[in-house]
Amino acid sequence: MIDAISNWAGELVVSLIIVTLIEMLLPENKIKKYVKTVIGIYIIFCIISPFIDKEQFATIFENAEKNLEKLQIENQVSAGLENTDTSIEELYIQEFEKDVIKKVEELGFEVKECDVDIEINASKENAGINGIYLTIGDKKNENNKNIEVENIEKVEISINDSKSGNNKDEEETEDTKEVKEFLKNYYEIKEEKIKIIQN
Repeated sequence: MIDAISNWAGELVVSLIIVTLIEMLLPENKIKKYVKTVIGIYIIFCIISPFIDKEQFATIFENAEKNLEKLQIENQVSAGLENTDTSIEELYIQEFEKDVIKKVEELGFEVKECDVDIEINASKENAGINGIYLTIGDKKNENNKNIEVENIEKVEISINDSKSGNNKDEEETEDTKEVKEFLKNYYEIKEEKIKIIQN
């Protein structure tokens, strides 16, 4: 009996030394936590090995290894799917921006800048088109030449010490109203989600 206990204690000490060396050699990454789990299970089985059948021990350890491999494969697959989802989302946004530019150019305007804010994930609260931001040029005439307009002096009207001017960033022009109305109807979004600056 004493020989069995001393053999068991010796095996336990050797197992702990091996486990410590393995932990020291493992690189810091996602797999380390799974390896530590398997090592922990191994130590537990070394402690209770005198009380269980050796064949049962081998079967349980094999099952633990299979579960570890399965977890690693699932992690790799989920990481691959996340990268694919991100690529698809970026591609969708790029194609949407191209479509907006094409539609505005069909109206006769030059698009200098286009940016869209879209949430593709339908399960999120703000899913859909959250904003279309455009910088457009002047409308072109039928010959695709910019319409030349004579310089007009800026007129300021003062009422009770307040000034009111014609600022394109603050006031909408007829052109920006036309583009905004078109985009609102075409994409079926609220007008306040469309911001247009005309340069």
